[in-house]
Amino acid sequence: MTLQRTDQKRGTPWTWIAVDVKVIRLNKDGFGGAFIPPMRPAMTGLAHTAARGTGNRASKETLERFVNSLTTSTQL
Repeated sequence: MTLQRTDQKRGTPWTWIAVDVKVIRLNKDGFGGAFIPPMRPAMTGLAHTAARGTGNRASKETLERFVNSLTTSTQL
């Protein structure tokens, strides 16, 4: 899933990140999901990671930094 900011000019650093999620629930109002951190290349092998397309997915730390930047900018 791509998370994108709409409050900043396109192309600005940190305007979007890609994360892997697992859908936990789905209803008419939306869905609830769980973040799936990317597998480490050392555990899976670089070829496997590239084949799955997870080589450039956000880590837990990157996701936290992105979310924290949202809360910081809305408090200004």
